[in-house]
Amino acid sequence: MIIASIRRGYGNLARFSGRDTRAQFWPFVLIHLGAVMAGMMILFAVMIPPILRGMRDAAAARANGVAIAADGAGTSPIGTSPLSAMLPFVLAMGAVFIVLIAAACVRRLHDTGRPGWIAAIPALLFAASGLMMGRVFTQPMETGEIDTGYFMATWLVTMIYNISVLALAALLCMKSEAGTNRFDQPE
Repeated sequence: MIIASIRRGYGNLARFSGRDTRAQFWPFVLIHLGAVMAGMMILFAVMIPPILRGMRDAAAARANGVAIAADGAGTSPIGTSPLSAMLPFVLAMGAVFIVLIAAACVRRLHDTGRPGWIAAIPALLFAASGLMMGRVFTQPMETGEIDTGYFMATWLVTMIYNISVLALAALLCMKSEAGTNRFDQPE
């Protein structure tokens, strides 16, 4: 069943029409979600120790041993925000995951009788949140200040993204619509 789900998922990677049952959808998605989570853990395990060492060394190099802030020239003793170095990798993994499951989500939503465009809402919010996070991480290192209004806006978009993912997951878990619906007949 798992192998059949994965074959079906890859065979229909660009097919945004038709229907997928829960049994066809969930194994394919959960395998990819697990792969992305494993990739994130590896990324963090590889990138966090050097970032922490750099922060420690920069703090030790300062006269008071603590201050890590932007200087008058707008540069940091450790360069740009260490976390911003990880952001492109996190966004890339998220984008690959979205591309891999996009068509499957649309077909699954069709199977429940809902339009597939609903799946685009979390994807758009993910992109907006990721782009906003870049500024949240780099601005304090460049200017020495935090724009609290922008930070709160980023937080709000991220929270709405999280809620939209939970709502989409709930829709994807719903029972299939019996018989033929406006999107197709069950396969």
